[in-house]
Amino acid sequence: MANNVIQHKRSSIPARIPTANSLAVGELAINLADKKIYTKDGNGNVQQLNTAEDDVIALVVALG
Repeated sequence: MANNVIQHKRSSIPARIPTANSLAVGELAINLADKKIYTKDGNGNVQQLNTAEDDVIALVVALG
């Protein structure tokens, strides 16, 4: 069985937020410095998905 690895868009630069042009709808982007997760919604807006460090840890564990 192949070991498939999913890599989300990511940045280590504090306060960097992905642009709407850089994400597809539903795609995840992670800012590792700030521990924030972003996605692009159906209206084309970039939304932050988490508001606490614990949310990042829970999501990363869930995504494997």
